[in-house]
Amino acid sequence: MKKLKVCFLVFAACMVCSCSTTTFVYNNVDWLVGFYVDDYVELDSNQENILVNSVNKLQSWHRTTELRKYKSDLVLLVAQLKAENLNREQWLGVFSKVKQHIYNFRDGVSPEAIKLIKQLSDEQIDHMLALWAENDKQELDVFTKQDAAGKIKVRQEKITGAIEKNIGDLSSQQQEIVNRYSLRMKSTFIERNAYRKKLRAALKPLLVERYSSEFSDKFYFLLNNLDSFKSESLIIARQKNEYLYAELLAELNASLSKKQRSKLLQTLKSYITTIDSLMG
Repeated sequence: MKKLKVCFLVFAACMVCSCSTTTFVYNNVDWLVGFYVDDYVELDSNQENILVNSVNKLQSWHRTTELRKYKSDLVLLVAQLKAENLNREQWLGVFSKVKQHIYNFRDGVSPEAIKLIKQLSDEQIDHMLALWAENDKQELDVFTKQDAAGKIKVRQEKITGAIEKNIGDLSSQQQEIVNRYSLRMKSTFIERNAYRKKLRAALKPLLVERYSSEFSDKFYFLLNNLDSFKSESLIIARQKNEYLYAELLAELNASLSKKQRSKLLQTLKSYITTIDSLMG
């Protein structure tokens, strides 16, 4: 189930990949999705045809409707970064736009996902849910074996890697900034694991009803109310972490060297070029 979700989200990931890789993935997404779905459920020929047709339909919609929105936001971000250093509120605005793109994509994917779900057997559904649960268990086992220092180090490395991908190597002062904010951020892994467990518990009986006339409405309702499965502490922690990350980017933004600023702008422009090639 998780890998199926990842595959459907491959479109959204396009804007953060290298140009050549992105173009290949985007233009061959039909068989790539099939390749990954096969790890979770063995589809028969009819189900495979439905999957391919759905992915092709989604690709056409995404290419003609959503990519131009990504480009518009990236062009605006480049202009903002050229004009000034963005503060926390401005970075939060950038995050908000990214989340809206994800919501739009989810809404676009849902009808096609429902078509495929309705074609799956009880055995296939049970197999996917079991694999999802097993993957969560394995990730939880790995997480609980790490000590506190190890968890913080992993968080710092992830943040550093994501930032350096866009601006190049951090200076020692900038690394200190990253480390400082990493220490203030709260791990939400355990609570996210509990959230996914609650979500699976709600999905299981719902998927039993997948042949009913009310299934689509109930499925959409669940997707639009995912926060109801999250604990209040998870919602608060994620919001606080988002604020801290925005503050981190604002502080780093003000510390960029000429070389780093140039690399950041060139990276963003390369995403725009990639999107242009995909829309063409």
